[in-house]
Amino acid sequence: MKPSKHNTFCYYPFQQITLKNWAKGIGILSAAPCCNTVNANNLDPLGILKDYRQRKLTPTAKQIFHSTQMQELRSSMIKGKRHSACEICWKMEDKNTQNPSSYRLYSSPVSDFSITNPQLRSIDFGLGEQCNLRCRMCVPMLSNQLRKDHRYFSEHNLDVSGIQGFEPLNPNSVNLQKNSHTLVKYFDHGEQWKDILLNINDLREIKATGGETTITEPFNELIDFAIEKDTAKNIDLNFHSNCTKFTNRLVNKLKKFKSISVECSIDSTDKNYEYIRYPMSWNKLTASLENLVSNKEVPISQINFTVVMTSLNAFHMQSLWNYQFSLWEKYKHIRHYNFFIDLVKPENKFTNVKFLTPELKQQLIDLYSDIQSSSTQRTYDEYNNSYCDLDPKLQVSIDYLKSCLDYHPSDQDRKNMLREITVFDQSRNQSYRDYLDFRIIKYLETPL
Repeated sequence: MKPSKHNTFCYYPFQQITLKNWAKGIGILSAAPCCNTVNANNLDPLGILKDYRQRKLTPTAKQIFHSTQMQELRSSMIKGKRHSACEICWKMEDKNTQNPSSYRLYSSPVSDFSITNPQLRSIDFGLGEQCNLRCRMCVPMLSNQLRKDHRYFSEHNLDVSGIQGFEPLNPNSVNLQKNSHTLVKYFDHGEQWKDILLNINDLREIKATGGETTITEPFNELIDFAIEKDTAKNIDLNFHSNCTKFTNRLVNKLKKFKSISVECSIDSTDKNYEYIRYPMSWNKLTASLENLVSNKEVPISQINFTVVMTSLNAFHMQSLWNYQFSLWEKYKHIRHYNFFIDLVKPENKFTNVKFLTPELKQQLIDLYSDIQSSSTQRTYDEYNNSYCDLDPKLQVSIDYLKSCLDYHPSDQDRKNMLREITVFDQSRNQSYRDYLDFRIIKYLETPL
């Protein structure tokens, strides 16, 4: 059995759990089969942790995986029933029933996969909010560096009402403290983490996000422990990274793993990139990324560009695609390159493309459709006696834009977008006119 539009099957519940939310001194706050089932309003969609806490127990990763709730989810998938925890995939697939696209349809098995005897072989970690960038689509809970902006907004009494994650702060909040950007509040090195390390030999895949994953303490502890226990050679390491910290030291450690897959969080190029992923320079980013991909001793299986689509970068996708194409042409010892445009969360964030005019949204649909239809490449690599793929997977973003075509923004929507953009301009001494596409600038400055 494999995922298709004709069934409700997904590989994740049969091999993986997701532990994305932690709290210092408390431990795991959320548990689910994949990261897409967890959201800010529902950290425990299956009720797994609620059940254990009612019994005053602190569950291990294996106990979570073999819980009654996970068994029920697996059973519903085998029987072809839609489980409520997977609602995000059902919604995505229902938008285009002829050619559905969703996260479960992209799921794939890891080694030792079994439907009849599920075993925990993969953990998708969230490893805290330690980061080195202040990205405009992000929030302080996922990047401690954004507390600098949050503090600036409070100290200068700026209107941040409705700007997700940057609500007015209590004067006594830790986020107002001078060094709050060095603190990590959303990870715990307690007994649950120690149990994961002790059972690392069972894992065949590790997925990880930050903050900036490569600089978080637990990520480095995890890969060092896997190398020390001589189990790294059995592990496929899949992690998200802003790709700015691929030092020689880290690259040498990555050589030890069975395979490496990097979800590159890069949202644009040149000045537009520097505007969104402040305070990083485009040249430093590209030098760091090429330090990784140029090293043929690192067993890289794929390089995925995972782009968060907002009104700030929506019209810059062609240039980013061209950059990834240039990497593909230069480093064909890496067999797979993928290009995903993901949706900004939450959906009502003021800079969402939903709040652009229908005309602009249609232009984006045409742009992404052109990239998708004309740019899929497959070529034979004589050096490695294998095929190399370059594939843009843009259907999710195209379907979303189509679903928003009937939404006509109000002038208040335009003003809200402009307000969110300009408060960050103030905290960084920038001006959107120097960085954004001319169509977005015109939209921001023209009353509806």
